Parts: sequence; structure tokens; C-alpha cells
Amino acid sequence: MRPDVKKLIDWATANGWTNHGQQARGGHYLLRHTSGAQVTVAHSPSDWRTIPNTYRDIARATGQRPPKQRTGRSRHPGRRNGFDMDAAVREQAQRRAMTALREEIERQCTARVEALRGEHARCLDRLAAIGDSTARLDSGDPRRREALKLITRCLDIEAECEKLGARIVVPVANT
Repeated sequence: MRPDVKKLIDWATANGWTNHGQQARGGHYLLRHTSGAQVTVAHSPSDWRTIPNTYRDIARATGQRPPKQRTGRSRHPGRRNGFDMDAAVREQAQRRAMTALREEIERQCTARVEALRGEHARCLDRLAAIGDSTARLDSGDPRRREALKLITRCLDIEAECEKLGARIVVPVANT
């Protein structure tokens, strides 16, 4: 018995058919269903339509759906692997949302860097207004304390800008 014919007979016996062996004319296998339907299985090696035709006859006799036959490779393997156009549309919407989110983050970071740069420039201007050097101020002078706070804030701003991926260029005084 050919392997594909054996597979067909095994499927049929699992679905309510009984194999009565080679009782049909010409040595073909005979399958009988519990409902009384009868199907002959041809098994000539040269006829490739044997199996599809037998499944079709079984479906006509009892209404049972045969297992899907592999008809060869699909030219579009993506479709065979569960391609879903709705999923593609959802993924596209997610990509658009992620792009918009990235752009918003970029805008916010740019705005924050610009604000920090402005604050840094104001700190430097205030330092210039206090005096050329904090070393010249006495330790009890309130301007010295303010100057040290401004210097600390300038360094904090520079560190925060560096975390955001931006640099603040500190102008060098001409001497």
C-alpha cells in the first residue's frame, strides 16, 4: 500500500469509516461508512489525482471535511504564516505614535536646553556685575556668598545640559 493511500485510509477509519480491504473490483480498497455510504480507493501509482478524488468522494458521501491537502509552496510565504492586514495597520499606527512621541521629547529637551542656556547666561552676567573675582571679596561680604551660589548653579546647569546631550560654551574673558 502506498504511504499516501495508507494515510487516507487511517484518516477515514478515524472518522467513522471501515476498511474492508481489497474487495473492490481490480484490487482497490473499499471503505464503508457507518451511515452506509461506500467509497472505492484507487491506488494506481501513476494517477496523482487518486487521493484528492477520494477525499472529494468522502466529502460528497458524508459531508465530512477532508484535511487540507498541501498543494505546493505559496509564492507569498508571508500570507501563509498568518499575515494580517489589520495587524499591519495597527503596527503602522504604533510607529506613527512612537515617532510623534520621540519628536515631542526632542522638542521638550531642546526647549529645556535653551532655558538652561538662558539661565546660565544670566548667572554669568550677574557674576560679572558682582565683580571680576570672588577671591577679592572678603569672606564676610554677602556678594561673595551670592557669587559662590551663582558659580555652583552655573556648574549644575552645565552638568544638566551635558546629560541632555548639549554643551554650554562658556565665554572666555579677554585679558
